[in-house]
Amino acid sequence: MTADPFWDDPFHSVAFAAFVQQAREEGGWPDSEKTRQRAYRLYEEELTARSAANPGQAQQPLAPPAGSAYPPREQSKEPA
Repeated sequence: MTADPFWDDPFHSVAFAAFVQQAREEGGWPDSEKTRQRAYRLYEEELTARSAANPGQAQQPLAPPAGSAYPPREQSKEPA
């Protein structure tokens, strides 16, 4: 746990990691769409890892926290 709860939130920490990774890959300011896609991928990987480590606990929804700069991912439009 850090002194700033912002960094304890899994979405914020992976969004920052995605930004840095994408910037290093591109050698400058990163493309926003590629950064967003990477952030979602890293976030889902983090939630999967946490679920595997704590199988008895309910899984968090795969959506960024309220007030996030990223819009929610579109859900599948296939009939249930």
